[in-house]
Parts: sequence; structure tokens; C-alpha cells
Amino acid sequence: MRRDFIKENQTSEVVYAESLNRLISHNHYFSFLKQAPSVLFISTQAFYENYYDRFGFLFNGEGTFNWYICPDTSNLNNINTYQRILTYIEEMKLPTGTALVAAGSDKIHYLCSILEQSSIYLKGYTYIPTSMSGFLAGLSGKCKLVNEQNIVTSECFTLPEILIYDTMLSELEAPDKWTEDFFQLLKLSLYSNNDLFELLSAISFHEQRPWTPYVEQVIDCFEKETLENDLMIGSLKKGFYQLTESHYITLQEKEQISFLLYFLWCLKKETIPFDFPLMVKWLKEVMGSSLSLPKVMNTYELAESITMELGRLDKGVSLSQIGVMKESPLPTMEEMYHVIESYREI
Repeated sequence: MRRDFIKENQTSEVVYAESLNRLISHNHYFSFLKQAPSVLFISTQAFYENYYDRFGFLFNGEGTFNWYICPDTSNLNNINTYQRILTYIEEMKLPTGTALVAAGSDKIHYLCSILEQSSIYLKGYTYIPTSMSGFLAGLSGKCKLVNEQNIVTSECFTLPEILIYDTMLSELEAPDKWTEDFFQLLKLSLYSNNDLFELLSAISFHEQRPWTPYVEQVIDCFEKETLENDLMIGSLKKGFYQLTESHYITLQEKEQISFLLYFLWCLKKETIPFDFPLMVKWLKEVMGSSLSLPKVMNTYELAESITMELGRLDKGVSLSQIGVMKESPLPTMEEMYHVIESYREI
């Protein structure tokens, strides 16, 4: 299926519920790439191993293409990788007008969208996500680079010209990627679509459902005008890094707990009726994560560190009800302290 997706005056052609293999071999969908003077593919190792020959056959001696394989790291959208690819473009003498095709996780999208915006040689960006997280990132239009501490240092907005999501490509990801995808989808549902949250609530510990039934609702979520809270979640996460005890929890746990603290703050602030302890218990079962704050991490110090980071923002955003966001004052130190203490008691 094909659908024009419009956000902030930019348009992307979204292709979904179609096989990537069929698009390559039968429908001649990628023939537009042969019109570019050169094509640069940037992908994970797994995608390269499965699709290098197929795309090579597509070109069949017509035009030139190069392939850059990204390392399989959790923060490959860092400044160092960005600089290495710019150097690669220079070394390979890629011409002006080179088309960019990226395939992989959300981090590859963040990296490649900034590359396409900043390089004088790249023009036209096609993104093939291999995970639901990548699909969400492509629709969000957000692109960001991080430093060695995985803290966002630069960010901009751009949609890929073409976004192709074949849910079967999730087989190229590590098994634990489904858990990350599930959590990202859960956050989206709580922010902007209560009906989507109800669908996700049916997922149990014993199953890892394919994401195909959720794709259209996800696109609908991103087409709605909604307030963004990424900066607030990012500030909560950065609050952990100021404490020496932060090494007791992984990067993924920091992101998950930061969201849960933010969500609990919203529930308390707006007195939204919601069984938060039951949701946390359900998440632990589905994701297999402890989602616990280390006992050695001091509540006061964490609340102080978080509010200090939040204080760098000019305004806040909270939920007025499940699926609806509104502008709000930033949390106070006292509010964050009580939220953290309440979270520990679950």
C-alpha cells in the first residue's frame, strides 16, 4: 500500500504491507535510483548480507552504487560515525546528486537524515526501517546526533522522501529488539491514541506479535498535531548521568524508567484515573525488565539532578488524559521527589 504522509509542510511516500523483495524484483519500484549519478547505501551488517546481491542485480551494471556498513552499536548516530561517513564520501569521490538509501534501526535514520541534510553531495533520501522503532523514527521526522555519553547534541526535522516498511525485516534484528519496539509503541499510544493503547494491552508475556496490524494506526497518530515531550524525557534521562550510581542500570533501563517517571508525574499532576502499578507489573512480564531504581541511588539527589536538567527548558508538556497532551509548568523539585518515592513503592 502507498500513502502520502504530510508533516510540517514536508511530504513522504510511505509504502507498507508490501514485501521489499517483491518491490526490488517484480515491481521495478527502485528503478528511480538508476537515474541518479550514484547511490550510497548505508545499513547494518545483517541488511547488507541479505540485500547486497539483490540491489546489485537491480543495477545490473547501470549506474554506480557504494555501500557503507554501520557498526552494530546502540548509539551509532554519534558524531564520530557521522564524521567517518563524511570522510568516506570524500574518499569515494561521490558526485553531487548521489541518492541516499538507509536501512536499519531508528539510529540509522537519525544519522542518515542529518547526513542528507548536511552533505553537499547527497540528494534524495529513502529509508527502509528494519524495526517498528525505525518506522516510528522515520514518521517523526526527527534526526539527532549524540555524543560519546549518548546525550543529544544536535537535532533537526526532515522526512525521508520515501519510507518503506516491510515488517518481515524485523528478522534481521536481534531478538530483544522487539522489546524496544514494544516500549516505543506503548509510549506513542499513551501520548496520542488511547485506542492503540487498548490494542497493545492485549499483548501478553508469551507472545511477540508482528507489528503489521498496528501500522495504519501508527501513521494516523503521527498525522495528528500533537505536542512533543522528547525534551522532557531526555532531561529526565540526563538527570541519571549526574549520579555515580547510574552505572547500576543500563542505557535502555534509563530510557524506560525516565518515561515511567514522567508518565507517573502526569498522572499525579492531572489526577488521571489509571492503574499505574498494574501497568508496570504488565511491562515487567512482557519485557522481562526489572524497571527498578537501584536502592543505592538517593531519591533526593536524583530529584535534584532531574529538576536541574528540566530547568534548562523553557516550558513543559503533560498529559491531560490518556492520548491527549497539553502545555504545562515544569515539575518542581518537590513533585519529582514524591514521584520517585511513589515509583519506588510499586
